[in-house]
Amino acid sequence: MLLHGADSPVVTAAGVAEARAVNPAARFVSIPDAGHMVFWDNPATALMLVREALPPSSDLLHGPGESGHFAG
Repeated sequence: MLLHGADSPVVTAAGVAEARAVNPAARFVSIPDAGHMVFWDNPATALMLVREALPPSSDLLHGPGESGHFAG
């Protein structure tokens, strides 16, 4: 997933189109009310989208069939 600010003076519509052309499988999301710094300008929306894209936190800590406890 590639996030870009809808009001970014750096990432233009042409830049988004170019990125889509070389990353056709990627999901592109325009963040409203955000410039180039999407996590600074619209942190709630950016964080929500990243959380939606990630697996549940327990899946990040251990793989299938594992206990989830770290060996120490």
